[in-house]
This record gives sequence, C-alpha cells and structure tokens, in this order.
Amino acid sequence: MVSDIDRHSEEALENRKNITSPIVSKIIWKSIILPWRLLTIRDVTAQAFEEKHLLASFTRSGLQSSFHARNWDGALPQSNLGDFLAINEGNYGGMKSDRYITRDVEYSLEVTNKMDVLGNPVIKANVNVTLTHNGTWNIPLSGPYSGYLRTMIPLGSNIELGSDITEDREDVYVLGELVKLDPGQSVSYSYSYELPEYVWDDGTYYLHLHKQPGTDADHYRVVVTLPQGMSMDSETFDVRENTAFFETGLLTDAELSFTLLDDESAPRIVSHEITAPGEITIVFNEPVNTEHAQDPMNYEIHDTDFSDPSVTDQISITSIRVDGAAVIITTAGMSGQVEERYSVELRGITDQSGNAITPNPRTVTVVQRAFEEPVDESAESSDTETPPTEEPTNE
Repeated sequence: MVSDIDRHSEEALENRKNITSPIVSKIIWKSIILPWRLLTIRDVTAQAFEEKHLLASFTRSGLQSSFHARNWDGALPQSNLGDFLAINEGNYGGMKSDRYITRDVEYSLEVTNKMDVLGNPVIKANVNVTLTHNGTWNIPLSGPYSGYLRTMIPLGSNIELGSDITEDREDVYVLGELVKLDPGQSVSYSYSYELPEYVWDDGTYYLHLHKQPGTDADHYRVVVTLPQGMSMDSETFDVRENTAFFETGLLTDAELSFTLLDDESAPRIVSHEITAPGEITIVFNEPVNTEHAQDPMNYEIHDTDFSDPSVTDQISITSIRVDGAAVIITTAGMSGQVEERYSVELRGITDQSGNAITPNPRTVTVVQRAFEEPVDESAESSDTETPPTEEPTNE
C-alpha cells in the first residue's frame, strides 16, 4: 500500500506512488530466470489491462494505437459510434475511504413510437447511480468520504430540465456531482434524457458500457422496453417479448446491442367489458389502427337473451373512440338487464403495422353489471325544515 512508507524518508515520500517501476522490473526479472512462465505472465498482464487495473500510454504512435484499439489506454470511445455510458468517481478528500465505496448503476431505455429525423425510434434514457459507503468509523482509513462523480453520456443527448452539463468537453456531456458520505450512508443521482440519432445503425442499437479503471465488478443493470407489439433480437441481452435485461458485475468494458424485428404479431385482446351504461371497452395488447377501429361497420353487437329471453335488446353504435390500445364503443338500446350477455363481433381490426386480429372475425362476450345511479349533485339541499302549512282556523 502506498500509505505504508517511511514518512521520515524524503525519497520514500517522493516515490510513494511510483509502483510501476518495481512491478515492471520484477516481471522482466522473472521472465529471464523463469522463461517457461512467459505465457502465464502474458495472460495475467493482458487480463489486468482488460479489467483496467493496468493502463498504458506511449509516445510511439504505433504502439499507442495498438493499445488504444484494445481499450488498454482508458480512453473513451468515439461519441458518434453508438450509445455509451461512463461512470467515473474520484476521491479528492484524502484518506482511503474510497476503498469502501460501492457503485450501483441502473440504465433504463424506453424505445418509443416517436421517430427521429433518420426514421429511427427515439429512445428515452434514464441512468441512476447509487454510491454507498460500506465502511465504519476507523480514522484515518475509514471516515467521511468526499468525491466527485462524473456521469458521461453521448454528445447530442437532449437532457431533461433539472440536470446541467457541468464540464465543457468536445467528446462527451458530463453531468457532475460533488459527493459527501459518512460511513453507512448512500446517495443516488438520476438523470433523464433522449438519446441522439447515431445510437442506431441500420435498425440496430449499440451500447458501450465503459468500466472505470481501478474498480472491481461494479453492479450494472440495463433494462430495455419496447412499445407493445414490437420485438427485438439480441445476443447480449436476455430478451422477454418486448423487454430485455442485462445485469453484471462489470469487470471489463461491455459491448451490448439489439436489433428491432418487424412486427408480425397479431394484436391480442387483453380485456373486454361494459365499463358504463351503454359503453363497451375493448383493450388490446398494443395500439391499434385508428381508421379501422373507428369504423362502425367492423362491429356487430347482439343481445344473447341470457338474462331474460323475452327481452331482446336492439343495439346500435352511436360513436367509437380509440385511445391507443383501447377501443371505447358507445351504444344505444341496452335495456339495463343485470347479468345480460352481449356478443361483440370484431372484424378487420389491425395494429399499426397492419397485422389483423386472429381469428378474423373475432367474437367476445361482455356482461351487463349493476351500475350505481348517478348522484344529482345539482340538487339543492337544505339543513332547515320547511315549516308546515298552517291550517285555517274558525274563530
């Protein structure tokens, strides 16, 4: 440890953080006297570079380019090649409290129905970073922690109000926070923004998770949600219909991606019920085509005579309203028979990708329930009693 030095020695104080020379000297020496261990030394060194416990910078351009191509120099990726997220937190308060700090990062991505100028879906992003001081009061090693947290996101991101860019850089937007934590405390920072167009490439979204050098397996969780009815394919995410997950203790930089698939699934009915007197609501699992869903010729409603066979309601459609995935049909002619069943036949209803319901036509049954009589709030009320009319008296 760099703190275990002779503080009375000027040479020791001056070289207290110079750990590279002794390590390199030992590697060279062991390579000479134990040449059969060269492969092991190579593999261990490469792993240390991959996990960013070692970084290197060179004045020779060829060597520097080689290390940069392997992400062994700690540089950020180019900001116009997909999405990326880099969390960097540094101790500026002295002591060694940062050894007790753990980082938990959750990155939520909502793919919307809104299209950008290139015809790709707009992605709303939310990143939440939680720092926890897991140490106890043990001065000088564990005590109050002071640090600076940088959350670095792509240039061109449309950041919501409430968050400010704190560093003027040409490669990234930096959202910075001063952090102060006592042992046992946690603090969270959350940012929301829309991602720029270049996170897509020919229908595929790319994400680079940038590991902070010197950290060990910080917890990362990425959650992607697509609009109902859309689906995706991915070799890096765990896909569940229109939702995908990635979770790891981040040991190295991670490259994630998913590709949107053409919507070939028929819209499915989630619920169908009478929601008010004369009102039938049918909810699908995804938004439907408004033109088709508002056409009254695509519906037939019949009384099944379940409750009272002697009363057959003649039902007509007066209006249809579409609210995303919900179709609200207003009718006339329902007599209010409690527990009466009505069959609703739907035909030609499609989602926004043109997929029709199956089977087509499709029949569902809705049940008339007892509805409370509406309260007439306009009726005047009085706390005083009306005096009785006096009877005439004969004197």
